[in-house]
Amino acid sequence: MKKEVLLDQMVDMMSTITEGTIRSSRIYYYVDPLKYPPTKLMRFILESIRINTGKYYKIKNIEPVIRLLTGRLYAKQTYNNSGTVSLDFYFTKKNYSQEKLISAISSANRASAEDPPFTRGSFLIDRENVSLNDVRTGKKVKYLRTQSERSDAVELEYLRDLNKKLKKSGAPVQLKIGNAIFEDVAEFIKNPDTNATADFIAIDSNAIKIPGTGISHKAPGFESYKNITSYVGGENATAKDVEDFLGAAESKWRQRLLYPSKGDDPLRPTSGFYRPTKKNKSRKIDLVYGQEGNRADYIVMGDFLIEKSGDITELVTAGEGRIYQYPEVPAQEYNPVFYSRFGSGGYKVEFSADELVELNKLFPELTADEFGKKLEEFGVSDIIIEQPNGIDTPIVISAKLSVRVFTIPQRRLPKKAEQI
Repeated sequence: MKKEVLLDQMVDMMSTITEGTIRSSRIYYYVDPLKYPPTKLMRFILESIRINTGKYYKIKNIEPVIRLLTGRLYAKQTYNNSGTVSLDFYFTKKNYSQEKLISAISSANRASAEDPPFTRGSFLIDRENVSLNDVRTGKKVKYLRTQSERSDAVELEYLRDLNKKLKKSGAPVQLKIGNAIFEDVAEFIKNPDTNATADFIAIDSNAIKIPGTGISHKAPGFESYKNITSYVGGENATAKDVEDFLGAAESKWRQRLLYPSKGDDPLRPTSGFYRPTKKNKSRKIDLVYGQEGNRADYIVMGDFLIEKSGDITELVTAGEGRIYQYPEVPAQEYNPVFYSRFGSGGYKVEFSADELVELNKLFPELTADEFGKKLEEFGVSDIIIEQPNGIDTPIVISAKLSVRVFTIPQRRLPKKAEQI
């Protein structure tokens, strides 16, 4: 197969991750081997791998090289006083899938972890020839990644694995899940109802959905149950506890940006804000399984397994995985907690022109364009700059801060998160 065709196929297969932006608050970045490195640097990388592992790879054999580097390369940044960062590149001791290493990097950045598990045993790749210096914050680097673009990519892997095991067991089968038994289960599909809490639902040999089989699946070490903004507004406007938390979180984020502590920049790295959920059992059930009309029947945590016993085929989980069946409330460490952290793709805190003018006074030497770029470094987006009548120079009149708001299992709550 021609090298160009192979690379095109691999890019199509693997390009499920977004471009990384250099931020002073970040420590680690995933390095995408399909977009990095330039050929002139590949020799240094492969030579470092040879020295540290004893394995030798030729540049001309691109397929095994890409396979080798996928899920193994990451960059660690050091923040310089000049406002720039330096990046050193590392090769992991352990083999990871691309998605799992990106997930580990994302978690490490949120926790500001200096020694996360994926770094242990890693070796530095030729600092003199490969490391980067004086990279400005706010710069987008095409081969660095910090998060997945397709949030369902990992779930689709689990779905394929589940169906593969189900087929191997002789599907269609009589399938037991929890305390219930379902007839003629042919396979599971991704739930076509985008408003539903369940990720997967079973279908029979006629491709008809089987009621009561909706599974909300959580990968090992999962971060959250669901985004809670769906509880606010419209027909779901009864969730006062959610609305109260959103209001308190927005107030905290607004305060954090507009009124930083003395000597601090706005939005220094934070572990976010949280609030315990009500002790009411029915409320906890709603927050985990979803509300009536879009509720999941099961919460499955971990890897799927299929076990056969006579005529009954049972869906179970591997290792420390668990299956909860509605209305069973998850164990204490999985107790749902309201949580908000900095991050895109969720809720936006809007700032008015008056608030931004006051904030700009913290940086009197910056023009509106420079102040806008400063805001971008803090993670602020949708920045609008105009020159209103009666004002001599342009000002930033509008901006939004993206934050995430959801329910998370208590065990995933960062130690430094602030209760509100």
